[in-house]
Amino acid sequence: MLKKVVFYGYGSIAKQHIKILKTIKPNLVFYVIKKNIIGYKNKKNIFFYKSLKEIKNINDVKIGFVCSPYNLHFKNVSELIRNKIHIFVEKPFLNKISFLNLLNKKINLRKLYLQSGYLLRLHPTLSKIKKIIKKKSLGNIINVEINFTSYLPLWRKSNYIKSVSSQKKYGGGVINELVHEIDILNVLFKKINFVDKKLFFNSDLKTDVEERAFIFLKSNNKNIFVKLSFNEKDLTRYMFINFTNGSLKWNLLNDSLEIKKIEKKKIKVNKKNYRNTFKIIKKKTNIIFSSKYKKKKIWYS
Repeated sequence: MLKKVVFYGYGSIAKQHIKILKTIKPNLVFYVIKKNIIGYKNKKNIFFYKSLKEIKNINDVKIGFVCSPYNLHFKNVSELIRNKIHIFVEKPFLNKISFLNLLNKKINLRKLYLQSGYLLRLHPTLSKIKKIIKKKSLGNIINVEINFTSYLPLWRKSNYIKSVSSQKKYGGGVINELVHEIDILNVLFKKINFVDKKLFFNSDLKTDVEERAFIFLKSNNKNIFVKLSFNEKDLTRYMFINFTNGSLKWNLLNDSLEIKKIEKKKIKVNKKNYRNTFKIIKKKTNIIFSSKYKKKKIWYS
Protein backbone atom coordinates (compact mmCIF):
# COMPACT_ATOMS: atom_id res chain seq x y z
CA MET A 1 0.00 0.00 0.00
CA LEU A 2 1.28 3.43 -0.93
CA LYS A 3 1.98 5.59 2.13
CA LYS A 4 5.01 7.75 1.25
CA VAL A 5 6.06 9.67 -1.87
CA VAL A 6 9.30 11.51 -2.63
CA PHE A 7 9.45 14.74 -4.67
CA TYR A 8 12.43 16.36 -6.35
CA GLY A 9 11.62 20.07 -6.43
CA TYR A 10 8.91 22.14 -4.79
CA GLY A 11 7.85 24.59 -7.47
CA SER A 12 4.34 25.30 -8.72
CA ILE A 13 4.05 22.01 -10.63
CA ALA A 14 5.23 19.92 -7.67
CA LYS A 15 2.75 21.67 -5.38
CA GLN A 16 -0.02 21.01 -7.86
CA HIS A 17 0.84 17.30 -7.98
CA ILE A 18 0.88 17.13 -4.18
CA LYS A 19 -2.51 18.83 -3.99
CA ILE A 20 -4.03 16.32 -6.43
CA LEU A 21 -2.42 13.32 -4.70
CA LYS A 22 -3.88 14.48 -1.38
CA THR A 23 -7.37 14.37 -2.88
CA ILE A 24 -6.76 10.75 -3.91
CA LYS A 25 -4.96 9.62 -0.75
CA PRO A 26 -5.34 12.20 2.09
CA ASN A 27 -2.90 10.46 4.45
CA LEU A 28 0.08 10.38 2.10
CA VAL A 29 3.44 11.52 3.50
CA PHE A 30 5.63 13.61 1.17
CA TYR A 31 9.43 13.82 1.29
CA VAL A 32 10.62 16.86 -0.70
CA ILE A 33 14.23 17.01 -1.94
CA LYS A 34 15.63 20.53 -2.41
CA LYS A 35 19.24 21.65 -2.66
CA ASN A 36 18.45 24.74 -0.59
CA ILE A 37 15.87 24.22 2.15
CA ILE A 38 16.55 27.46 4.02
CA GLY A 39 13.20 29.06 4.79
CA TYR A 40 11.26 25.81 4.28
CA LYS A 41 9.74 24.32 7.41
CA ASN A 42 8.25 20.86 7.79
CA LYS A 43 4.48 20.88 7.95
CA LYS A 44 1.71 18.32 8.11
CA ASN A 45 2.82 15.29 6.08
CA ILE A 46 5.44 17.31 4.13
CA PHE A 47 9.12 17.02 5.12
CA PHE A 48 12.12 18.71 3.46
CA TYR A 49 15.56 17.17 2.84
CA LYS A 50 18.70 18.22 0.96
CA SER A 51 19.24 14.77 -0.55
CA LEU A 52 17.65 11.35 -0.89
CA LYS A 53 20.36 9.88 1.38
CA GLU A 54 18.99 11.84 4.35
CA ILE A 55 15.69 9.93 4.29
CA LYS A 56 16.11 7.06 6.77
CA ASN A 57 13.06 5.03 5.78
CA ILE A 58 13.59 5.32 2.02
CA ASN A 59 12.61 1.66 1.53
CA ASP A 60 9.04 2.61 2.41
CA VAL A 61 8.85 4.97 -0.58
CA LYS A 62 7.28 3.40 -3.68
CA ILE A 63 6.88 6.40 -6.02
CA GLY A 64 9.07 9.41 -6.79
CA PHE A 65 8.07 12.56 -8.68
CA VAL A 66 10.80 14.42 -10.54
CA CYS A 67 9.74 18.08 -10.77
CA SER A 68 13.23 19.54 -10.69
CA PRO A 69 14.83 21.64 -13.45
CA TYR A 70 15.24 19.80 -16.74
CA ASN A 71 19.05 19.58 -16.48
CA LEU A 72 18.73 17.53 -13.25
CA HIS A 73 16.25 14.95 -14.53
CA PHE A 74 18.77 12.27 -15.50
CA LYS A 75 20.55 12.47 -12.14
CA ASN A 76 17.30 12.44 -10.13
CA VAL A 77 15.76 9.58 -12.11
CA SER A 78 18.96 7.52 -11.75
CA GLU A 79 18.87 7.98 -7.96
CA LEU A 80 15.28 6.76 -7.79
CA ILE A 81 16.07 3.74 -9.96
CA ARG A 82 18.95 2.76 -7.65
CA ASN A 83 16.48 2.80 -4.76
CA LYS A 84 13.92 0.73 -6.72
CA ILE A 85 11.30 3.49 -6.75
CA HIS A 86 8.68 3.90 -9.48
CA ILE A 87 9.03 7.26 -11.23
CA PHE A 88 6.94 10.09 -12.63
CA VAL A 89 8.95 12.73 -14.53
CA GLU A 90 7.73 16.18 -15.50
CA LYS A 91 8.24 17.29 -19.09
CA PRO A 92 10.55 17.94 -20.79
CA PHE A 93 12.01 14.54 -19.94
CA LEU A 94 15.55 14.36 -21.38
CA ASN A 95 17.55 15.96 -24.16
CA LYS A 96 19.73 13.01 -25.19
CA ILE A 97 18.56 9.71 -26.67
CA SER A 98 21.63 8.01 -25.10
CA PHE A 99 20.31 8.95 -21.63
CA LEU A 100 16.91 7.52 -22.52
CA ASN A 101 18.39 4.22 -23.70
CA LEU A 102 20.47 3.92 -20.55
CA LEU A 103 17.50 4.56 -18.26
CA ASN A 104 15.43 2.15 -20.32
CA LYS A 105 17.83 -0.70 -19.57
CA LYS A 106 17.92 0.10 -15.85
CA ILE A 107 14.13 0.34 -15.63
CA ASN A 108 13.69 -3.09 -17.25
CA LEU A 109 16.37 -4.64 -15.05
CA ARG A 110 14.63 -3.50 -11.86
CA LYS A 111 11.09 -3.96 -13.22
CA LEU A 112 10.00 -0.40 -12.50
CA TYR A 113 7.53 2.05 -14.02
CA LEU A 114 8.84 5.24 -15.59
CA GLN A 115 6.08 7.66 -16.56
CA SER A 116 6.16 11.12 -18.09
CA GLY A 117 3.11 13.33 -17.68
CA TYR A 118 1.13 14.35 -20.75
CA LEU A 119 -2.35 14.78 -19.28
CA LEU A 120 -3.87 15.94 -22.56
CA ARG A 121 -3.68 12.30 -23.62
CA LEU A 122 -6.50 11.69 -21.13
CA HIS A 123 -8.67 14.49 -22.52
CA PRO A 124 -12.05 13.25 -23.85
CA THR A 125 -11.90 15.68 -26.78
CA LEU A 126 -8.66 14.11 -28.01
CA SER A 127 -10.30 10.68 -27.87
CA LYS A 128 -13.19 12.03 -29.92
CA ILE A 129 -10.80 13.44 -32.54
CA LYS A 130 -8.95 10.11 -32.76
CA LYS A 131 -12.24 8.35 -33.55
CA ILE A 132 -13.12 10.91 -36.23
CA ILE A 133 -9.75 10.38 -37.91
CA LYS A 134 -9.94 6.57 -37.66
CA LYS A 135 -13.50 6.30 -38.98
CA LYS A 136 -12.85 8.93 -41.68
CA SER A 137 -16.24 10.44 -40.90
CA LEU A 138 -15.01 13.76 -42.34
CA GLY A 139 -12.96 12.16 -45.10
CA ASN A 140 -9.19 12.16 -45.45
CA ILE A 141 -6.93 14.70 -43.74
CA ILE A 142 -5.53 17.44 -45.97
CA ASN A 143 -3.56 19.50 -43.44
CA VAL A 144 -3.20 20.11 -39.70
CA GLU A 145 -2.47 23.32 -37.79
CA ILE A 146 -1.58 23.64 -34.09
CA ASN A 147 -1.29 27.06 -32.46
CA PHE A 148 -0.34 28.02 -28.89
CA THR A 149 0.53 31.64 -28.16
CA SER A 150 0.92 33.39 -24.79
CA TYR A 151 2.92 36.12 -23.05
CA LEU A 152 5.66 34.96 -20.67
CA PRO A 153 5.59 37.94 -18.23
CA LEU A 154 1.90 37.21 -17.57
CA TRP A 155 2.52 33.47 -17.33
CA ARG A 156 5.50 33.61 -14.94
CA LYS A 157 4.36 36.64 -12.96
CA SER A 158 6.90 36.63 -10.10
CA ASN A 159 10.10 37.06 -12.15
CA TYR A 160 9.93 35.54 -15.62
CA ILE A 161 13.63 36.28 -16.37
CA LYS A 162 14.70 33.91 -13.56
CA SER A 163 12.10 31.26 -14.38
CA VAL A 164 12.93 27.88 -15.94
CA SER A 165 10.99 28.92 -19.06
CA SER A 166 13.41 31.72 -20.00
CA GLN A 167 16.73 29.94 -19.34
CA LYS A 168 18.38 27.54 -21.77
CA LYS A 169 20.40 25.74 -19.07
CA TYR A 170 17.15 24.63 -17.40
CA GLY A 171 15.49 23.47 -20.62
CA GLY A 172 13.44 26.59 -21.26
CA GLY A 173 12.08 27.86 -24.56
CA VAL A 174 8.73 27.36 -26.25
CA ILE A 175 9.53 23.97 -27.79
CA ASN A 176 10.22 22.34 -24.42
CA GLU A 177 7.72 24.38 -22.42
CA LEU A 178 4.85 23.87 -24.85
CA VAL A 179 5.76 20.32 -25.83
CA HIS A 180 2.21 19.11 -25.10
CA GLU A 181 1.24 20.38 -28.54
CA ILE A 182 3.85 18.14 -30.14
CA ASP A 183 2.70 15.20 -28.04
CA ILE A 184 -0.86 15.65 -29.31
CA LEU A 185 0.47 14.94 -32.79
CA ASN A 186 2.24 11.81 -31.53
CA VAL A 187 -1.11 10.57 -30.24
CA LEU A 188 -3.00 11.22 -33.47
CA PHE A 189 -0.40 10.16 -36.06
CA LYS A 190 1.82 7.08 -36.06
CA LYS A 191 4.79 8.51 -37.90
CA ILE A 192 5.82 12.17 -38.10
CA ASN A 193 8.72 13.49 -40.14
CA PHE A 194 10.51 16.80 -39.56
CA VAL A 195 10.56 19.15 -42.57
CA ASP A 196 11.75 22.56 -41.40
CA LYS A 197 11.66 25.07 -38.53
CA LYS A 198 12.21 28.76 -37.86
CA LEU A 199 13.14 29.92 -34.35
CA PHE A 200 13.16 33.51 -33.06
CA PHE A 201 15.50 34.62 -30.24
CA ASN A 202 16.60 37.83 -28.49
CA SER A 203 13.43 39.87 -28.47
CA ASP A 204 12.38 42.55 -26.01
CA LEU A 205 11.89 39.85 -23.33
CA LYS A 206 15.67 39.42 -23.09
CA THR A 207 15.70 35.65 -22.59
CA ASP A 208 18.36 33.28 -23.96
CA VAL A 209 15.86 30.80 -25.45
CA GLU A 210 13.64 30.61 -28.51
CA GLU A 211 10.50 32.63 -27.77
CA ARG A 212 8.67 31.82 -31.00
CA ALA A 213 8.86 28.66 -33.10
CA PHE A 214 7.38 27.85 -36.50
CA ILE A 215 7.69 24.12 -37.19
CA PHE A 216 6.79 22.27 -40.38
CA LEU A 217 6.14 18.52 -40.19
CA LYS A 218 4.70 15.80 -42.38
CA SER A 219 2.83 12.56 -41.71
CA ASN A 220 2.47 10.49 -44.87
CA ASN A 221 0.92 13.02 -47.26
CA LYS A 222 -0.45 15.24 -44.50
CA ASN A 223 1.17 18.66 -43.98
CA ILE A 224 1.41 19.81 -40.35
CA PHE A 225 2.16 23.35 -39.19
CA VAL A 226 2.95 24.16 -35.54
CA LYS A 227 3.21 27.67 -34.13
CA LEU A 228 4.44 28.08 -30.54
CA SER A 229 5.07 31.42 -28.84
CA PHE A 230 5.32 32.98 -25.39
CA ASN A 231 5.91 36.48 -26.70
CA GLU A 232 2.46 37.41 -27.98
CA LYS A 233 -0.20 39.36 -26.12
CA ASP A 234 -3.02 37.32 -27.63
CA LEU A 235 -3.63 34.07 -25.74
CA THR A 236 -4.65 31.33 -28.18
CA ARG A 237 -4.54 27.55 -28.06
CA TYR A 238 -6.19 25.43 -30.70
CA MET A 239 -5.81 22.60 -33.18
CA PHE A 240 -7.39 22.78 -36.63
CA ILE A 241 -7.69 19.80 -38.99
CA ASN A 242 -8.84 20.26 -42.57
CA PHE A 243 -10.52 17.19 -44.13
CA THR A 244 -11.79 16.47 -47.64
CA ASN A 245 -15.41 16.56 -46.41
CA GLY A 246 -15.20 19.03 -43.54
CA SER A 247 -13.03 20.31 -40.72
CA LEU A 248 -12.68 20.41 -36.94
CA LYS A 249 -11.30 22.98 -34.52
CA TRP A 250 -10.42 22.12 -30.93
CA ASN A 251 -10.17 25.22 -28.75
CA LEU A 252 -8.22 24.12 -25.68
CA LEU A 253 -8.90 27.37 -23.82
CA ASN A 254 -12.62 26.65 -23.45
CA ASP A 255 -12.61 22.90 -24.20
CA SER A 256 -14.85 23.31 -27.24
CA LEU A 257 -14.82 21.15 -30.36
CA GLU A 258 -16.36 22.64 -33.50
CA ILE A 259 -17.02 20.20 -36.34
CA LYS A 260 -18.02 21.33 -39.81
CA LYS A 261 -19.24 18.77 -42.35
CA ILE A 262 -20.26 19.22 -45.97
CA GLU A 263 -23.71 17.71 -46.59
CA LYS A 264 -25.70 18.32 -49.78
CA LYS A 265 -23.48 21.24 -50.75
CA LYS A 266 -24.08 22.89 -47.37
CA ILE A 267 -21.83 23.13 -44.31
CA LYS A 268 -23.34 21.62 -41.17
CA VAL A 269 -21.83 22.95 -37.90
CA ASN A 270 -21.79 21.02 -34.63
CA LYS A 271 -20.15 22.51 -31.53
CA LYS A 272 -19.74 20.79 -28.15
CA ASN A 273 -17.93 21.46 -24.88
CA TYR A 274 -16.05 18.85 -22.84
CA ARG A 275 -15.40 20.63 -19.56
CA ASN A 276 -15.76 17.98 -16.86
CA THR A 277 -12.43 16.19 -17.28
CA PHE A 278 -11.17 15.97 -13.68
CA LYS A 279 -13.09 12.79 -12.81
CA ILE A 280 -11.69 11.06 -15.89
CA ILE A 281 -8.13 12.15 -15.11
CA LYS A 282 -8.50 11.21 -11.44
CA LYS A 283 -9.79 7.75 -12.35
CA LYS A 284 -6.95 7.03 -14.78
CA THR A 285 -4.35 8.53 -12.44
CA ASN A 286 -4.87 5.64 -10.03
CA ILE A 287 -2.79 3.45 -12.33
CA ILE A 288 0.41 5.10 -11.09
CA PHE A 289 -0.23 3.60 -7.66
CA SER A 290 0.15 0.09 -9.05
CA SER A 291 3.44 -1.62 -8.18
CA LYS A 292 2.94 -4.54 -10.57
CA TYR A 293 5.44 -4.33 -13.40
CA LYS A 294 4.17 -4.68 -16.96
CA LYS A 295 6.37 -5.37 -19.95
CA LYS A 296 6.38 -1.78 -21.14
CA LYS A 297 9.79 -0.18 -21.16
CA ILE A 298 8.81 3.45 -20.69
CA TRP A 299 5.22 4.54 -20.80
CA TYR A 300 3.41 7.85 -20.87
CA SER A 301 -0.02 9.23 -20.02
